Amino acid sequence: MAYLVKACKDDLKTLATELGLEIGEMMRVIDFKNLILTSKDYDEQFTKTLLETIIETRVQAERDEKEENDYKRKQEGLILELERMKLSMTATSTNTSATAAEKINI
Repeated sequence: MAYLVKACKDDLKTLATELGLEIGEMMRVIDFKNLILTSKDYDEQFTKTLLETIIETRVQAERDEKEENDYKRKQEGLILELERMKLSMTATSTNTSATAAEKINI
């Protein structure tokens, strides 16, 4: 039962759903805990293992999402840097052409 203390509301809601329990929209953490513990088919070891799997899956999904967001941010930064370099090269090329034209006119 102590293993339920560490779980967040969404994890307990998922656990209750996986166990086939009826859940209400306004249920609180304590309501989910009581529902799970008083279930007629309650098996502590099975429930504990299932909850650990649910938590691991959620944490991995959060980690994957963070990595994807970091990758996208880095990619966007590289694209911006490339655009700045292109603009810089264009400006340098324009200045060089203008300087060459001035020398020819002199």
